[in-house]
Amino acid sequence: YTAAVAVSMKKILRNIAITAAILVGIGILGLGYYGFVPGLSKVLGSANPRDLKVEPTVQDLESAKARTGIVFGELPTDVPAEQSIRFTGRTEIVAEFTDEELTALLLDDRWKYNFVEKTQIRINADGSQEISGLLRLDRIYGYALAHRIPMGKIGPFVRRLEMLKANPAFYLKFRSSWTDNVLSMDVERAEIGRFEFPKKVLDDNRDWVRSSLEKHVLGVPELSIRSLTFTDGWMRFDGTLPQSIDWSP
Repeated sequence: YTAAVAVSMKKILRNIAITAAILVGIGILGLGYYGFVPGLSKVLGSANPRDLKVEPTVQDLESAKARTGIVFGELPTDVPAEQSIRFTGRTEIVAEFTDEELTALLLDDRWKYNFVEKTQIRINADGSQEISGLLRLDRIYGYALAHRIPMGKIGPFVRRLEMLKANPAFYLKFRSSWTDNVLSMDVERAEIGRFEFPKKVLDDNRDWVRSSLEKHVLGVPELSIRSLTFTDGWMRFDGTLPQSIDWSP
């Protein structure tokens, strides 16, 4: 099931983070207070991700992996970004996972273009979800190439993120679920470094973010989501996933 996270949760959460990074980065790349100048941002605290009090163990990682039939392999480290991740085959999965297990799986991601680090996922009793961590801005362009995300006019800007020697913290609180490959999503709070998005900005862009994430997640070969729900510390997944995933470490 690392794939259920790697392919569904990871994609949803990573792409929210990509959207946030680009929007915030346009206006605040020069401001250390917002997390983009490493020395100053550490003093001000914006280089430290919010602690969600989710502390996975080795057993959490092993128990999550034990429920899967997913086969993971490694590709050469020097392949182009477009060839650095490969999905093959198809497998059915119906399973439940705790937020400790999801956090353990994300922390175990060794793909070279994984652009979130020190990540924690929290699933609250009311079904809302929280995620915090650090953004590796130098990996976003490679991630977009690997997943063939059209960047259009923002491509040069995303490429320039590679030059930034900073890993700003991010935090998101949202509600999401999937039914028959349709995503429902409402972002309640989004922060990068010390910058918090106004709620009006989040609401005005809700449909665009939702449709973009839905299209991208479902672009993974052999991925389909009959149902994906969150409640009281658990994620429940019913769908299909690639049978094997290979990536460059």
